[in-house]
This record gives sequence, structure tokens and C-alpha cells, in this order.
Amino acid sequence: MRILVLGGDGYLGWPTAMHFAARGHEVMAVDNGAKRQWEQEVGGTPLWDVPTLQHRVRSWNQLKHGTPIVMQFGDITQYHFLCDKVFGPFKPEVIIHYAEQPSAPYSMNGRHYAVSTQVNNVAPQNG
Repeated sequence: MRILVLGGDGYLGWPTAMHFAARGHEVMAVDNGAKRQWEQEVGGTPLWDVPTLQHRVRSWNQLKHGTPIVMQFGDITQYHFLCDKVFGPFKPEVIIHYAEQPSAPYSMNGRHYAVSTQVNNVAPQNG
């Protein structure tokens, strides 16, 4: 089965991608890196250093614990990215959607952060 994991760099997305790849499914992990950017904006850091999605995918594919994981880096609200880089070539049968900004403290830093969270999580955009 071809499984698309949106938010593949996240604390839910990456383990989900590995879980399905370990069971032989074709997996594509997609992320836009927004959470890492937001952490830099507010000077936040995770409790431990988390390797980039590119690094984790490369490591997974070298270790050969299951099927290779394919990665795309981009914004799923952009029509051409989603069609040309994701849906067109991968043709997912299942979509798992974790691509939302999960941090309440980030969104509570002020109006700009609240609006940024809302736009990222639920506002439709034209691409």
C-alpha cells in the first residue's frame, strides 16, 4: 500500500512513517519544516537534538529495516507542489495528516504567531 504521511518530520509523523515502511508499505513523508523555523523564531529548542527529516530518511534507507522511505520537502497548501511532487508521482492510497503546528505556547506569543498558526493549520491558500 502507498501511504502518504503529512507532517513527516514531527513526533508522530516520523514514527508512523517508520512503522509502515518496516511492514513493507511504500511510504512518502512530506513536511515543510515550519516547526523547526518557528522554534528558531522564538528561541525554542527541543529537549534533545532531533536530526533533520532528510538525515533520518537517509539513515533509514541505509539501514534497510524495511522499504525505503521517500521524502518531499514543501508546503501542502501549494497546489503545484502537492500535485506535481506528491500526488502525481506517488499516487497515495492512504493519507495520514499530521501536518499542523502543535504548539499552543508558540501561538500564544502574540497576534502574529496566533495568525501564523491559524493559517498553517486551517486556512486554505491558493498556490
